Amino acid sequence: MQHDQHAALKDAVASFRDRYPLVDGLDGAPFKVRRQDGRQGRPIVLMPGASGTAEFFSLVVEPLRELGLDPITIDYAGTVAPGRLASALADFVKAAELEAPVILGCSYSAWWMQLLPAEFAQEATLIFSNGFVEVADLLPNPLFDAAIIDATPADELQVQWLERAQGQQGPLAYLLCQAMSAWLPAEDLKGRLLHVARSEALPRQAPSGRAAIIDCEDDALVGAMARTRFRTAWSGAPHIEIGGGHYPYVNNPDGFVRAVSALLE
Repeated sequence: MQHDQHAALKDAVASFRDRYPLVDGLDGAPFKVRRQDGRQGRPIVLMPGASGTAEFFSLVVEPLRELGLDPITIDYAGTVAPGRLASALADFVKAAELEAPVILGCSYSAWWMQLLPAEFAQEATLIFSNGFVEVADLLPNPLFDAAIIDATPADELQVQWLERAQGQQGPLAYLLCQAMSAWLPAEDLKGRLLHVARSEALPRQAPSGRAAIIDCEDDALVGAMARTRFRTAWSGAPHIEIGGGHYPYVNNPDGFVRAVSALLE
């Protein structure tokens, strides 16, 4: 059964990479964009967390397209300051002429997308998946100890994450192993983790009517108190709780897509 699951996931990843090619003309931008040709529907920008890549959305892009959305994935640099990522994202959305876009960030990207300019947030719908307010909400988890991350060479840190991924089960294990061995540069992993480990509470930029939250009751990284604090920070934003751990778009793709659909109704 596990072999069949891995085979199906490999096919889904291969199909995603084929149908969603890298977008040209992004010289100087701190991220890579994948988008399907023949685009139509409302654009939804999907951004992974610190240890993820665009391929982590392989199981949800087509179901989202069936909802009438136009999925666009963004892999962002880890060596670039969060504020720069947010301004570059706003620039990309403007240059690509994305109308009434949905911006969906997960974990770390859900944190830095709070830095999007206020005027941008007036035009977009923001969906925060498994978001957190600041690193204090994630501690004492040793994965987010800034001193340890900073002192560990990037290649060594990535090997540690690869070994940890090999202890996972199901689709998540395959995706994490691929990310750590092929898809995610070690310097980007280290940079992202450092930004998480140094994250602070950010001022809210968007009205709650333009924002929504997806979180997971079984998220081992963003625990119950952290989830409550994030929802409080975005008081009034619609909220849906699902299962799926810290990677619901991998572990519970059907539930994740249903949640997105419900929040956009």
